[in-house]
Amino acid sequence: MQYNELKNLPCVFGLGISGISAARYFQRINQDFFVVDSRNNPPSVEAINELSCCKGHIFGSIPSSVLLSASVIVLSPGVSPKDTLLKDAKSAGVKIIGDLEIFAKECRGKIVAITGSNGKSTVTDLAFKAIQSAGKKVQIGGNFGIPFLD
Repeated sequence: MQYNELKNLPCVFGLGISGISAARYFQRINQDFFVVDSRNNPPSVEAINELSCCKGHIFGSIPSSVLLSASVIVLSPGVSPKDTLLKDAKSAGVKIIGDLEIFAKECRGKIVAITGSNGKSTVTDLAFKAIQSAGKKVQIGGNFGIPFLD
């Protein structure tokens, strides 16, 4: 694979549950992209190989030039935003976002976002049940439920 083939494409950084969800999102909207993961053998490799819009993948050691050439980096929650490669990309002007940002722009419904250090799962479950009992259509997404972009 030639790295210049990946230039100006979105990059999905991290192939955990959220990363593969972001990759499937790009496939659904017919957007070419590439994926990177610092692990030599990340999960979901088989799923990535089935996505025709995935134009390349780099596992293990990631050359900084690859991230610097991305149009945007969709960062999985398991990857530290303090990673040196990401700091360099951000300093060079590459936008770094999460799957929640994409979801928030695409979602036509109302969103209840729950953040914090403790009790998020409990509060999310209570909010879900309260909204559901009010007769509204509701889904849980993110770390507790369906990945945002699925």
